[in-house]
Parts: sequence; structure tokens; C-alpha cells
Amino acid sequence: MRSQPALVLPFSVASSADDGDDGMLSSQATVAVATYSELVFLFTIGKRQLQLLGTLQAPFAEASAAKERTLLTVRNNCVCPTLNGVSDASCCISSMNALAFNLTTSRPSIEFSLRSSAPTCPSGPLCGAIFTYIVNSSLIAVANYIGGFVTFVDLWTGRSWLSTPISDVSLMHQVVPDLRCRGSDRIFAVDAGNFSVLTLDLYGLVLGRVQHTKRIRRLTLHPQLQFAYLLYEEDGEFGVWHWPDCVSLGEGVPYELTVWQTLPTREENKPTSLLITRDGRFLYTCTRTHYLPNIQNYVGIFNVSTGNPLLMRWVAIAGNNTRDCALINDEVLMAADVESNVLLSFRIDETTGDLAPMNTFTHASFGHPTMIVPL
Repeated sequence: MRSQPALVLPFSVASSADDGDDGMLSSQATVAVATYSELVFLFTIGKRQLQLLGTLQAPFAEASAAKERTLLTVRNNCVCPTLNGVSDASCCISSMNALAFNLTTSRPSIEFSLRSSAPTCPSGPLCGAIFTYIVNSSLIAVANYIGGFVTFVDLWTGRSWLSTPISDVSLMHQVVPDLRCRGSDRIFAVDAGNFSVLTLDLYGLVLGRVQHTKRIRRLTLHPQLQFAYLLYEEDGEFGVWHWPDCVSLGEGVPYELTVWQTLPTREENKPTSLLITRDGRFLYTCTRTHYLPNIQNYVGIFNVSTGNPLLMRWVAIAGNNTRDCALINDEVLMAADVESNVLLSFRIDETTGDLAPMNTFTHASFGHPTMIVPL
């Protein structure tokens, strides 16, 4: 179904540019930052400046984008009671929306909206939707954290369908394309509840499973080599895996090679992001220290040009709950701290992968940023 156009509220905000980087970015990008408030913030980043373009007004938390249509999909997070200043999404799991925003016009509009009206979450099409992947210009796949399903939505017809259920403890945390397998119409789904990575076809049928003994949050494939990196959320680690091309088609068997920490110490932490540059040279880890006082937060920089990580350095950053990080054209790393309401940006050294501070964005209405989406 279609909705009324979303409100766009442009306003100018002065952001603090750090003078530690004298270089210019080679390109400009638009970035959406979703929050635990009623606003999604749109930024442009170019040269050395991060500038706020405006906002989309509605309660969102997670998002993804498709460049071929400049389409932004987001999910409703509701306005819930807070714990330590952060909204608890579980209070409104029966009223989730999956929204597709068309950003090709001067006034972004809602192109499609799917709402779960079921009184109990597991029987509805969306249940704690936490991650969205745009398969193509008409199909999106939504990982549902509660209920354990992947929901497929046809944006042209409005039809939706669920993946085959696995077990009562399934918690789908991510959907990932098998990028190294050209022409594959299958995707990987990270089941955090069952500690596994599933292979699904686009009808939702489960075709395979890679099992582990640790809770998995993210799967990141090396763009060129037969390696994958699995983020272990509860253990503060990531695993390095041998991951053959076309695993989704049943070719080759993945297996773990080594395990690495996501903080320089063994302090309690819950890693959130595992990013790799498009040329496959550098890998970055972001983490939450779970509201522990006086614990420094770090971004880890690893050289993965051979597939096997080589730790380059730990970069201390502000805050202790980095809810999400994103790479912008492999030139900038952006980090959102959900607790301190801060958006940070760092210039990436193309030779070493090192990070130099650029901008810090704060604003009175910038409430608990949760996800960064390059458009």
C-alpha cells in the first residue's frame, strides 16, 4: 500500500571539523543515519565536511539502500520505554513496518509500506525486523530478530512471504548476498539464536546451514579471496573462516581458521560491525562495551590483503556503545554512538588503512543513532 509523502525537515547545523586531516575526499556521498527516535537524518559528506541535509520524520531503527533506485528501506521501531537512555524495541514488536523510501525526488516519499497487524509477533510478516537487504529493484529481504524468519517483500505487488522456520530459538540478525558467486539467486541468513549461517533461496526455502558453537551477529565475505569473517557477539571476537566461492550453491565446505579479539583487552564487549574495504585490503571492527564505566572504546584496524588478518592498530574513539559503523566509498569510516548521541567520522589512509578524525555531529534532536546507511 502507498502512504502520504514523508515530511522532510531541512535545517542547518554547524559540525566540528577536526584539522588533523588536510586532504580532500575524492567523491561526495549521501548517508542516512537511523535512530531510536522519530527521525532519520540525511547527511552529505565531501571534501572534509559532514553536512546535514535534513530528516525523514517517522520512528525508524534499521535501514539499507539500493543505488539503482536510490531506495531506502527502514523499519518502524516505535517509541518505547527506555533503559539507560536507550529505547527497548521489544515493547512494540507487533506493530513493525517495513518502509521503502524513494529518494529520487526532491521530496522523498514512501513508495511501499508493509505493516504487521498480527496480535502476536511470530504469526505476522514482520517480527522485530532488524536488518534489511535489497535483493534487487523490486525485492527486499528482512531479517526478523524475534520469531526467527526472513521476510521477503515484493515492492511491486505488495506480496510478502516468510522463510522456512528452523526452531523456536531462531533470531535472524542479518541477510547477506553471496557476492562472489555470480548469478546466484540465493542469500545467507545469520541465525543468532541457532549460532548458524543459513542458505536461503528467494522463496525462503532453507537449502543449507553452516553451524557454530558461538552466537553470530555478522557475516562479512572477503570480496576477492576465499575468506569470510564471522562476528561473535557474546564473545567479543571474530572468527576467520575458509569460505569457498559459491557456498550457497553447495560448492565447498566452510571451516574456521583463527579467532581474533575485537578489543585490545578482554573487557566485556559486544562487537557490532565488521567492515571490509571493497579492494579487500582492510578490515574494521566496531564494538559496544555494554555500558561499562571507564572502559575505552576502540575501532580495530586489520590488514586482510592475504585473507588472514594482521592487526595494524587500535584507534580509541569517543563513547562506549558504538551501535554501528559504515564505510563511505572506502574513504571515510563513520561511527554512531547510541548512548552519547554522537556521529563520528574518520578519514581512511588509503595506504595504511589508518583513521584520522574528521567531524563530530551532535544535535538536540539526534537521539540514539543506531544505523548508518550509505546511499
